[in-house]
Amino acid sequence: MIHENEMITRRQYISVCFLALLSPLIRQLPQLAPLIAGSAGWLAGLAALPVLILFELMMTRLTKKRAEGEGMADIFLRVFGKPVGSAVLLLYALWMVAYAGFVLVGGAERLLTTAYPRGGRNLFILIMGALGVMASLGRVRTLARMANILRPLLLATLLLVIFAAFPYSRLGTLFPVTVQDIPPVFNAGVRTANVLLLVVAFRFLEDRVETSKTGKRTLPFLRLFLLLAVLSTLLLAAILANFGAAYTLRHTYPFFAMAGNIRLLGSLERLEVPILALWAFTDFVLLAALLLSAATIFRRVLHSESRLIALFCALGATIAALVCSLTNLDLSLLAETIFPLSGAICIFGLYPLTFLVGLIRKKI
Repeated sequence: MIHENEMITRRQYISVCFLALLSPLIRQLPQLAPLIAGSAGWLAGLAALPVLILFELMMTRLTKKRAEGEGMADIFLRVFGKPVGSAVLLLYALWMVAYAGFVLVGGAERLLTTAYPRGGRNLFILIMGALGVMASLGRVRTLARMANILRPLLLATLLLVIFAAFPYSRLGTLFPVTVQDIPPVFNAGVRTANVLLLVVAFRFLEDRVETSKTGKRTLPFLRLFLLLAVLSTLLLAAILANFGAAYTLRHTYPFFAMAGNIRLLGSLERLEVPILALWAFTDFVLLAALLLSAATIFRRVLHSESRLIALFCALGATIAALVCSLTNLDLSLLAETIFPLSGAICIFGLYPLTFLVGLIRKKI
């Protein structure tokens, strides 16, 4: 049973999920959507919305019989049985730790590229890894409260950049959208949904959400997905209208490149500082949420509440990041192939399978 001091409100939980998803939304979608759908890629967020809604309806049915104090790990164990369920959960937790390592090395690479070209990647990895250790050993409640406080500020910063970019844009590059664009836009929508549905990994933290606030579990996530779809559409429209599809793909970080060209009220003051703060904090929340989710799984499977489990998760992510850095493993391979493919297997394979097995065995 989770201690009362670890319980968080539904609003705080949604804030953690939202800020964690801002990181891949800013980092991945600006290159993913135009690569698949060209200038029509700005519609990828809206195309993803039906997939997100259907998936959330499935998740609501999957967790319908969740008892008080039960988490997603308990549902997996109930559906598959203890041996198979434990094996599946352990593999999923290891994937979360590996993805956390990718977040570390990706964040370090981004800092080197955009702000500190003379810095050392391993140094940044160790610094961010230390922050990950602090987050994993800390209370979920602390992270949730901080995310809830900073959520409107970071949302306002993102919207400021987006709307400040439109005066520099050429909206005509976004049109026309023809019938021939429908298949690639749909494809981009599914890939966008794959990115945003990373949020299901954080469902393992739901056993910490106050039961008095969970009467309507579907509506908060549907609102979250609607907000993310709108933000994705506005962000992609601003970037593609500024650079065009072909030139967008030449940028390693199109969002940062767009923000660097913005001047407010005719001033030469640029927006790099708040943008770097936006990226750094969303990466931190994503890292913390992944590590805390993985630690929750390990504790449930191993029947242990030891804080060392969270420490080992953070150290594992840091070691994975250092291995990627020292071996010069291609980050584009990780970002564009390995983690999207493995994530799709978890999201569109594991969860529907769990849903079907649960229905057949009448466990959900």
